[in-house]
Amino acid sequence: MTDTTEDLELFDDAKQEFPAKEDLKDRLVGIFVTGKHGQRKSAATGKMYDWYETITLVLDDGPDGTSFTDLVPSVAAKGEAIRLDNFQWSASGLASRLSARVTGDKPNTFKPLRGRINSQKNKQKGMADAWSIAEPTEEDKATSLKYAEQVRKIMAELKAAQTTADEDAFE
Repeated sequence: MTDTTEDLELFDDAKQEFPAKEDLKDRLVGIFVTGKHGQRKSAATGKMYDWYETITLVLDDGPDGTSFTDLVPSVAAKGEAIRLDNFQWSASGLASRLSARVTGDKPNTFKPLRGRINSQKNKQKGMADAWSIAEPTEEDKATSLKYAEQVRKIMAELKAAQTTADEDAFE
């Protein structure tokens, strides 16, 4: 059997790695909740922790413009915000903020939570750093407005998906 270019283009190869919160450190983001969430058991502590599925829109490359990674490339180089679908947030600082944006399995709002991803040393020795989102500065707010059209598209997409889910529930 001969491989043709057309045949090889039928598949997307699985990747070993995928974006994580560390790839977003110091970057300005807009986080849209999808409504999907749950709990998992921590391998380190055995305690349950919350997770929230989101569409995370990366709006810049960090304050010094160098916080991008191979897994979450440069916004400046791409010329548009970087969209991360099905991105799950489980850090307690973010999970607590996202929990207020979801009731049951539905978003309370289609607007994104806007801010800069940050971390700090955990107070408990041996535990991972604590991750959260910082309040945006006026400059951050101005930067985010450059991507207003992408934000509107995602909001409309989430609203349409919710409307479809609500209609399906009554059939």
